[in-house]
Amino acid sequence: MAAGRSATYVESAGAMTIYLELWDSASNTILARVIDGKMDPSLYRQRASSVTDRAAADRMMRSWADQLRSRLDLDRGKDGAP
Repeated sequence: MAAGRSATYVESAGAMTIYLELWDSASNTILARVIDGKMDPSLYRQRASSVTDRAAADRMMRSWADQLRSRLDLDRGKDGAP
């Protein structure tokens, strides 16, 4: 075999599952519990690397963070309007 570079192409960077519990520290009770799975929604093949994997993980985590922030804002009476 000749020496050279090789590349791996994938259709998805993978999947993640979040398990989140929000607790009331004063009463030691669970306020909310969430379990949600997401899969990287790539629509085309891409070269696999630590950079593309990190970007996919960041997209999935950002989605969860945005949803949590939206729900917390609703609970506090904020409607999201500037």
